[in-house]
Formats: sequence, C-alpha cells, structure tokens
Amino acid sequence: MKYFIYPSRIKKTNLGDILINILLIRELSNHGIVYLDGEINEVIDLVKTNNNNSSNIRIVDGQKGFYGLPVLRWINFINKLDDITMVFDPPGHYSEGKDKPKFILKSIKYLVRANILKILKIKVSRIGVTLGPFSENGWNYQKKISNAYHNISVRDSKNYDDVILKGLQNIRLIDDLAFLYRPQNFLNDYSPSNRDSKYIVISFRGVVEGSTIDYDYINLICAKLSYLIKLGEFSNYSFVYSYQVEEDLQVINYIIEKFQTLKLKFELLKDQLDFKAAIELYHNAEIVFTNRLHVALLAMLNNTPAIVITDLKKHHKLVDVYNDLGLSKFLFSCHSNDNLDKENLKSINELMASFKNTSFEKYKALKISIEEITNSN
Repeated sequence: MKYFIYPSRIKKTNLGDILINILLIRELSNHGIVYLDGEINEVIDLVKTNNNNSSNIRIVDGQKGFYGLPVLRWINFINKLDDITMVFDPPGHYSEGKDKPKFILKSIKYLVRANILKILKIKVSRIGVTLGPFSENGWNYQKKISNAYHNISVRDSKNYDDVILKGLQNIRLIDDLAFLYRPQNFLNDYSPSNRDSKYIVISFRGVVEGSTIDYDYINLICAKLSYLIKLGEFSNYSFVYSYQVEEDLQVINYIIEKFQTLKLKFELLKDQLDFKAAIELYHNAEIVFTNRLHVALLAMLNNTPAIVITDLKKHHKLVDVYNDLGLSKFLFSCHSNDNLDKENLKSINELMASFKNTSFEKYKALKISIEEITNSN
C-alpha cells in the first residue's frame, strides 16, 4: 500500500482551487492512503462523493495548532514518515509575483524540504501546475527545485516547452486537473433551473494576474462583451452575474453599473458560489462569459459553452489551455480588431460536440498519468 501526504491548505475564497484540489485528492485515493495535514470540513463531503475511495482519505491526528503550518505541521507526521511514499504540493499557478523576498523564502523552503525528503526516500510531486513568469534568478531557483523533485506536471504545451527550454528537469505534460470532473459523480441530486427564461452567466476577474483591479482592462472587456451580446442577439436572455472567487464581487458590481444603459434583465448572486451552486448554475445556462480558467472549464465540463474575453497576448495560462483543447474560436480578444467575432460565435454548437469527446479522452489520460506518477520508482 502506498501512502501520500497532501496539503489541506485549500483556498476557501477560490472555488477553482477547491475544484482541482478535491479532484486530485479523490484520484490519489484510488492509488493509496491520502493523509491530509489538517481538517478541510468545507470540502470533505465533495471529496467523498460518488465513485471514490473515501475510506482512503484520512486526517492525521496531532496538534491542531500545527495544521497547515509550513514547518510545524511536519511534527504531526513524524510517526508516519517510514510509510510515506510521496508528498504533494497543491496544483495551480506558481509565479514570482511582486514580493521578491517572500518568493525567495518560499523557494528555499520548497528546495530544502524536497532534499530532506529525498534523503528519507520520500518523493515530492506537483501535478497540474503552471510555472511562471519568473525573473532570471527565479528560474534558477525553479531549476534547483525541479532537480530535487520527483515530478512536476505542467498543464499546457506552451508552458511545457518554456520550462524545458529553461532547463528544468523531471517535467511532464499533463492536462488541467479539472478534467477529472465527471458530471455523473456530482449531478445526481442537483436541480434544474427555477428561472423563468434562458439565461447567460457573466463571471470575470479584474486583472490578468494578481488581485489589484485593472480598470482599463475591465473597460475593454465590457466593450467587447456588450458588442458580443448585440452580435449574438442575446439581449432577450436574462443575465446572471456570479463569482467563484471572493475578490471578483467588486468587478461584477462594476460591470453591472457599466451595463445599466443596455437595459438587460439581470440577477446578481450576492454570495460567492459554492460547488453545488456553481454546477447547477453552469449546467442550466446557455452560455458563460468569463476570463477565469476554472469558471470556463467547469462550465464546459457541464456541457455549457464558455466564451472567454481577455487580453489574448498576456493571459497565457487561460489562452494556452484553450488553444491546447482546440477551443481557440471560443477566445475573444478584448482588443476588438484581433479576431473575427461573427465566425467564432457560429461555431459554438460544433465545438461543444467535439469538446465532449475531448474531455473524456483527457479524463482517461489524466488517470493514466497520475497512476504512472504514483507508481513510478
């Protein structure tokens, strides 16, 4: 039997983080015992839904005050270390950011921990990540980290090519972990929409990267979204404004204010979406307009087209994943002269039929890749 340590530091304010973490925990539990380093009551029921070895997911007893802390939490695992096969970092986006000292300290922490665990013959792995951007010094840290890690699996081919070119080792190309989502595992008790008309979902973040809202960027998105609504003759639909990430509410309120002159029928969901609410909302929608990767993927995986409006030249994480999936016609630049909108809108039904087959192939490939990673020497 294999034993894995998985971090329970799942960002509660970001449903996309919850999604990819719980899907990976569920999948790892098919290959061994998954020890969580603390309570995750907010999502544990999702981890234990249909088609899952929930008895293989365990909270390690120990000092609750140590749960999730970078160094102290390891005290809770001392009596387990002889059994542990692999330790995981959370999936998601790893970049340098603006806080250079914090980035250097985190890089040193990852590097030292990986080397200590390597001496103990415990592997360290990252699955389903995007790496970058980094400064030259940042990339040097990433090279050292990759040499100490057993596996780093990046989630789009452009990022894979970039990190290989930078000289990183132990790199694998893998699909985004959202493709482990199967509707039949989560939709059993979910309800049809109680809204009295067809609706479209609007969900946007305020900047390509970071948390400070870029109003120039949002104004470009609003202009393009308004154009697409008129072009697609969507004005008769109702519009549901929602957000998966807590910080996006301010952006959504700004978009509503900008669109007052359009006289659209709309509804604002004031609470951040939880998993159940998100699936019901996207599953019953006609279209989702967004610039968030896991809003888009969760909608698409529930058979609803997700049209992305963003800066196609800067939003690498989202754009590169969509391009890998053959969904470039669902990408609309916030700079109006970058693509042919009318032709793209006509392709929605055809692309959705193709995506359904693609998503199942991605699901099967992910399961094989994770099995290979967890079983590799």
